[in-house]
Amino acid sequence: MLLLGAGASASSGVPTASQCIWEWKREIYLSGNPSLPPSLPLDITLPSVQEKIQSWLDHQGSFPPAESELEYVHYIEHCYPKSEDRTTYFRKRLSGVVPQSGYLLLAMLQNANVFQWIWTTNFDGLIRQARKPELTRPLKEIGLDSLQRLCGVQEIEHCSYLVALHGDYRYDLLRNTSAETQRLNQELCDALVTRVRQQPVVVVGYGGRDQSIMQAFEDSVKERAAGGAIYWCTVPNEKVSSRVIALFELAKTNGYEAHLVEIDGFDDFMVRLARFIFRSGTEAVEVERTLSTSIPERSAFSFSGYRADEDWIKSNGYPVELPRELYQFETKRLTTWKELRQVIAESPVIAGLIRGKVLALGDAETITKVFANHMSSKLEKVPLGWSDFVWKDSVARSILLEALQRSLAGRLNLERKGKATLWDRNQAQIANYFGQRCRAFKAINLSLNFCGNSQFLNLVPTLHIVNDNGTEASKDAAKDIKRQLLGRQWNQQYDQALDSWCDRLLGEKEAQTFEYPPGAPDAFAFRIATPPALARVMIRAKNLGAPLSRKSGERFDAIVLPESQLIFGTARGPHRPKDIHPLRGLINDGPYDLELTQSGICREVRLGVVCPRGYERALQGYLDKLVAAHEHVESKQEYLVGYPGFQQVFRIPLRVPRQNDREWRAIPETPESHSNRVAAQREITAWITRAIDTLAGSASVDVTIVFIPKAWQPYEVVEDETLRLDLHDYVKAHCAQKAIRSQFLRETTLNKSLQCEVLWWLAQAVYVKSQRTPFVLDTDDPDTIFIGIGYGFTRQEKGGVVLGCSHIYDAAGQGLRYQVSRIQNPVWRNENPYLTKDDAIRVGYQARQLFYQTYQKLPRRVVIHKRTPFLKSERDGLAQSLNGLAELEMLTIEHEDAWRFLAYDKFNKCTNMFPVKRNTVMIYGNHECLLWVHGSIKGLSANRTYYQGKSRIPAPLKIIRFAGHSPIERIATEILGLSKMDWNTCDLYTQMPATLESSAAIARVGQLLSHFGPETYDYRLFI
Repeated sequence: MLLLGAGASASSGVPTASQCIWEWKREIYLSGNPSLPPSLPLDITLPSVQEKIQSWLDHQGSFPPAESELEYVHYIEHCYPKSEDRTTYFRKRLSGVVPQSGYLLLAMLQNANVFQWIWTTNFDGLIRQARKPELTRPLKEIGLDSLQRLCGVQEIEHCSYLVALHGDYRYDLLRNTSAETQRLNQELCDALVTRVRQQPVVVVGYGGRDQSIMQAFEDSVKERAAGGAIYWCTVPNEKVSSRVIALFELAKTNGYEAHLVEIDGFDDFMVRLARFIFRSGTEAVEVERTLSTSIPERSAFSFSGYRADEDWIKSNGYPVELPRELYQFETKRLTTWKELRQVIAESPVIAGLIRGKVLALGDAETITKVFANHMSSKLEKVPLGWSDFVWKDSVARSILLEALQRSLAGRLNLERKGKATLWDRNQAQIANYFGQRCRAFKAINLSLNFCGNSQFLNLVPTLHIVNDNGTEASKDAAKDIKRQLLGRQWNQQYDQALDSWCDRLLGEKEAQTFEYPPGAPDAFAFRIATPPALARVMIRAKNLGAPLSRKSGERFDAIVLPESQLIFGTARGPHRPKDIHPLRGLINDGPYDLELTQSGICREVRLGVVCPRGYERALQGYLDKLVAAHEHVESKQEYLVGYPGFQQVFRIPLRVPRQNDREWRAIPETPESHSNRVAAQREITAWITRAIDTLAGSASVDVTIVFIPKAWQPYEVVEDETLRLDLHDYVKAHCAQKAIRSQFLRETTLNKSLQCEVLWWLAQAVYVKSQRTPFVLDTDDPDTIFIGIGYGFTRQEKGGVVLGCSHIYDAAGQGLRYQVSRIQNPVWRNENPYLTKDDAIRVGYQARQLFYQTYQKLPRRVVIHKRTPFLKSERDGLAQSLNGLAELEMLTIEHEDAWRFLAYDKFNKCTNMFPVKRNTVMIYGNHECLLWVHGSIKGLSANRTYYQGKSRIPAPLKIIRFAGHSPIERIATEILGLSKMDWNTCDLYTQMPATLESSAAIARVGQLLSHFGPETYDYRLFI
């Protein structure tokens, strides 16, 4: 038999007892603080929000302590003293709930008599709703108004029983207050006692909160078992009550099988059980049909209501015609790419392996000769399909790119590097890397791309860096020298470099044909043409007018969206002010949650300090700078403003401890095992974590500053090919599990020349980590939620822990929390993990449950962001677990590494001085677009153009839609807005939306957590 608690219904939208308690606490808190807007304590599942509410309740002196057994009873009676009001509350909360897959499969199991008795404390009706007409086994319901049915129970009867232990909201007697619960009908208790002694019972979704039911279990196991057993299911990291533990000890003493069973939730448990029970036949087919859902559809991107402007952006993509066929033969002896490369050696043949066959490009006679001992079929030409050109990692595309590279190198007297780079030995300049003399040769990266039924060769000017002796420079040296020499290659200089390479490749001709192998009678031809692809910039217009004639090379359309507005506090009046500039908005109007300070609930922000001995004076002096003003702006004058001091910005005092205060912890400076970097790091980590723990236990602080001296740099990150130990990550993981908010501060930061920028960053980080909100996005969309999925995994590709990290945001850009969950069976493709359908279902159900916990309902629209493509298994699993949504969008967002565009000055008819504007969006294909999150922007200060970082030209993001129908303007605007919501920086924006900016990094930290499961974390614990 089965006993179900409220946890079984959580994914179907039914609140658990704990959820109800916090809903009621929140309502009491808001009623006692009428000046607070309800949006401030929004997510009542966050520890930071619960802390504020519980602290206020404790201060009132009339409410039970947190986690008391009296909480449920006290708060429901406080909020709804009348029985009819309680009935109305639950009727409203349960209206519209829909049984999810767990209940649908339970109905099948009940029909097959796997569970003859189902006992439940729930009054949601989901068991009844889940029964389909074709399920013929009768289900007799026994409740407070039908107790007589217990007397007529016959074991041989061909029916099942559903016993409602707490009544049903349809009836007048709703048994969920103290006196009523304790008087739970004794006949039901007696029946439960008898059944537990005689039959195994599986307990799911029940925490043991009710006095009457727990007493019934305890009475059951006081006597010897007569066939009974207890299997109590828990979810990972669930705290099991001491009463349940005592129950198990007594049960085992009296001969019961009694086990705690860890499951991943009710739905996942029922899926696994149903698949085990129904392993074949029509039932197995029905299980999979129940778990299936319609494939999410997607609409093509389009612009509507725009007319062409005399403005363009110019690309680095040149039209190219590629060979439409390659040679192919079957092979049985070649099974790995390493073997293939050994066979090819230095021959002019280019080849690749694909499903037991070899694709090859070269002269037929040479191919036959090279592979003479490895061919198990005739050599033949095969046509290339659409997928061979579209997918970047396709074998055919890689072969074609290398052949084109070799052909260009031979014709133009250029050197080759790898399969996609050419460099000119005759054009070099001298560069230095920390005193090391290097030479930088002009080079070009090649890539082939397919869009809009056209193929393009993309050219990206670069440098090839070698040491003075001709050997290739290290990665660090090459990166630094490229930054030195290419960082100032802005829009016009980049255009000149691109034109120079174009002239080198094509001369004065409109097109050139290159062959490989050169001179062979059956050579493969590549035709490259000009002009490069252009995108016309469109503007919004009511009267579209006559269409402008298209310019030569014009292949794409683009628009520029307005900059996202942010909302701040009410320092200058009752209305919510807006500004596109985050720092200016904070100075003028204060933080978004200013009312918390004004109400007196939050009176100051208190710092704690962990500092190695010998650095006390330097750190003390620097932290004092946070309180003072720093008006001198050393950098980013077009954006940055003077720092007025912490209290002037956030309207709340900052308490900085002194060296002898209890909020200050001193630790040693030099590890004893300094010669062993791994041992030294562990020693330092132990110092820091012990100090943090003692600080948390003895002092009241909001944020703990951890000072890292330069002497510790060798020990901060220790890594090799199989190992990576990160001091920062370990400390963050340690603190996250204890809800301690920490901030690393390095000695190198104290001495940076750009102190205005550093102080802004540190001040905002401290404010945010003190559980506060500096600003949110301006939006009138309360019904959209964003999920960003990232992954963290160990260096052992398929043997290490793999974690999926979902960062969930609302439409205003407030990150509700991170969910860190173990991926059971990752699918590996090109060294990236993907979700199986079952894992995708689990991720979706966890998100679904969080929606109900936070909003008490499903949002109307959910948008999922991911850096890698959505496999069919992921689309199907997420669509199934998030069924019931009006809209579901799935978007891949990645940095575009091939396409670069140059802004045009339509007034002077030439290349613009500044790069492509931020907020530019260009349709790239039916379901693809390019979006410039990074780019130039006007309007931050008096008629000046700001380009963040001022490094070369910006790369766009590539957006691919796998599901959804929202207009492209909405998709792009949301991503642009979320790029301004990473509170761990004081920049205007980050180059990825906040959903993805840190999810992968936090998933990496998540690997170090000591436990995994459906538990979620306040994202402030990780930044």
